Amino acid sequence: MKLYICEVVMSSGNFIEDSEDLDEFRRETTYTFDKETRQKIQKTRQRYKGPLYASTVAFHKLHICGEDQMTPIAANIQKADAELKQISDQLEASVTFWPLQTDEIVKGELYQAVVGAIKYRVFKDVFERLSEILERDKGLPARSKAALLAMCSQLEKLNLVNDGDITRHISEIRSRIESESIEPLRDILRGYLSSMSQRYAVLETKTEGSGQSP
Repeated sequence: MKLYICEVVMSSGNFIEDSEDLDEFRRETTYTFDKETRQKIQKTRQRYKGPLYASTVAFHKLHICGEDQMTPIAANIQKADAELKQISDQLEASVTFWPLQTDEIVKGELYQAVVGAIKYRVFKDVFERLSEILERDKGLPARSKAALLAMCSQLEKLNLVNDGDITRHISEIRSRIESESIEPLRDILRGYLSSMSQRYAVLETKTEGSGQSP
């Protein structure tokens, strides 16, 4: 079991050229890039950061991945870097992987914390998808069912520590989807999330304006 902290740096479009206080209430800011260019940069960031968040586990504002995810993540960030540089050579994207001491993780409370973060991510992703389906459809259309089962397979890859309890939960979720028992499943997941949210809900803090942001 090898785990890594995945640190991504991706340029923001909000490079500040100059900033001046006009009075006690107002500040005038001059950006390096015009509005259209800033929008292009933001779209690029969103396009390449989405897959990153999908393949890592958020843990106290860090993103943790397994060894298998390193190559596709690095390839994705390399594409982002090339696309940003087409907009301006001032822009860049890069990723650094910091190894975690997994021998120590399995011995202590950190292991349980990582397991809890993975469980929360699994429950949250399935709950949100189920809620969307139940609002839109009566029952479970074949296409939605196939998509949910595919999601279970993707979520299995997030079990970076090969925890048996996580495997069991995903297996139970898959079984209920296969039997189309989705309303009871949604209620069960809502209960799990309610009990876990105070500890494991991670709010991403987005800081724009410095030129670089994680």
